[in-house]
Amino acid sequence: MYLKKIILRGFKSFADKTVFEFRPGITVITGPNGCGKSNVVDAIKWTLGEQSAKSLRGKEMQDVIFGGNPSRPKAEFAEVSLVFDNGDRSLPCDSREVMISRKLTRQGQSLYSINRKPARLRDLRDLLMDTGIGVGSYYVMEQGKIDHILSSNAKERRTLFEEAAQISKFKMQKKEALRRLERAEQNLGRLQDILLELENRLKGVRLQAAKARKYHQYTQEITQLKTAQAVAQYTDYKNRIEKFEQNILNTKTQLKLLAEKSQTFQSTLDELLHQKQTLEEEITSLREELAITKEKIIFCELTIQNETARLKEMELDRQRYEEEKKKNQQRIQQLQEKITQLKQIQIEQQQQWETLVEELSQKEKDNLSQQSHSQQILKDLEIKKSQIVELLHQITQQQNQLAAINSRLKGLEASKERLDDKIQDAITREQELLYQKDCKTEELQQIQEEIHFLKNEEETLKQEIQQLQNQLRELTSQKNSLSQKKAAVESRLEVLTQLEKQTLAPEAKAILQLKEQEKITGIHRCLLELIEVELPYAKAMEAALWPFLSGIVLEDTQTAKKIIDYLRKDMD
Repeated sequence: MYLKKIILRGFKSFADKTVFEFRPGITVITGPNGCGKSNVVDAIKWTLGEQSAKSLRGKEMQDVIFGGNPSRPKAEFAEVSLVFDNGDRSLPCDSREVMISRKLTRQGQSLYSINRKPARLRDLRDLLMDTGIGVGSYYVMEQGKIDHILSSNAKERRTLFEEAAQISKFKMQKKEALRRLERAEQNLGRLQDILLELENRLKGVRLQAAKARKYHQYTQEITQLKTAQAVAQYTDYKNRIEKFEQNILNTKTQLKLLAEKSQTFQSTLDELLHQKQTLEEEITSLREELAITKEKIIFCELTIQNETARLKEMELDRQRYEEEKKKNQQRIQQLQEKITQLKQIQIEQQQQWETLVEELSQKEKDNLSQQSHSQQILKDLEIKKSQIVELLHQITQQQNQLAAINSRLKGLEASKERLDDKIQDAITREQELLYQKDCKTEELQQIQEEIHFLKNEEETLKQEIQQLQNQLRELTSQKNSLSQKKAAVESRLEVLTQLEKQTLAPEAKAILQLKEQEKITGIHRCLLELIEVELPYAKAMEAALWPFLSGIVLEDTQTAKKIIDYLRKDMD
């Protein structure tokens, strides 16, 4: 076995992770002063379980943690791991390498581990026992230690030789076995004391067992009677509660049915109200439409009146145009006759052409003037004709419009009649709905009154149930109290039964005989018979007064002196 590797982190001057590997054959670490050679040795000692800060050249154990410098902050923990080559199995481990680690935080928490598994300092010491590198071994030879060994006494040298001979492990095991044996002897002594105390307690209670049994019997009878009474009351109250609960259930069922019926009536009422609102809206719409139709009828009547007046005016214009047309036709006929006459005159005057040139020219001029005037008359006539045709066309259009207006007026009057019928139907339906609403409202009011009555009845039943439940709780409390008393009596009986198995001290028997024979007054019973304690305090009373439970209670010290004198005389 040899040290194969050292891993340091935050230990003294090794702030960063530092690894030292030692191959076989390396025996010396050299370097200038202050390079950290002693810190490596301190790290080995510290990891192997050194508990003295002074031997590590510090005031307290936290001094081994890197304290920082101007360029680096201080470390929060120090950790060192030693890796041993265990090829020869010097250490009791199956692995070829054994890693021992120790970690210390600034909070003072120290952790050991063996092969990365948490371990105790004791486990570490057991592992290193008889290897020569445990705590207290001489694997580190510091300055002055050789002189200390040479000047040591025989006992210290013997310890050194035992360590070298690897028998210290067996001595430690021997010490541990002796310590265990000593603890076993101490436990045995305590058990003997406890046994003696228990033997002292088991005295003089058989006389109390019979009384305790009678007391238990009477108490049990009382308990049975009270229990029977409580059961009878409980059954009666339970039956009454079940009856009230059934009544409540029936009432709730009726309430539910009434609520459903009320909900149905409410839905019907809502539907009727909705229908009423719809009809009112429809009536309003029809009334608005009727008003609009009336306005349209009035407008159409005014239009008809205007158109009728216009037609009359157009008829008058037509008559005037007809008369003017007749006049123009007569005038045209007259002009044509005049033209014919003029043509005849022209023919007659043609014959006189030569002689009457000047007259002819003048006549031709007159003729031309007459022709232009005739043409102008013809043009005016054509214009009048076209105007007459246009007037006839307009009269036809006005007549068509008048027929359409009359037809629309008839349709509006029919629509008005239909709207009047609808309005009348809506008013009738509204009256029917109002009547149904009043009926449903009366039914709903009756249902609400019935629901209110049932709720009051339910509240009354709840109050009665609450009273019965309170009575039931009181009975349950009484039952629990009786159960506790029963348990206390049974516990007392058990104690008396245990005490009955043993005999009273002869002195106690003699004193009780004096009481029975009435030779000395002022003698009471055993202390156990006179004590009454609640169940929660029974154990404490038994533990405190156990040695005295079989003692006899006397009236005063004079009675005790009389008994002592009597017993002495009896012994003499």
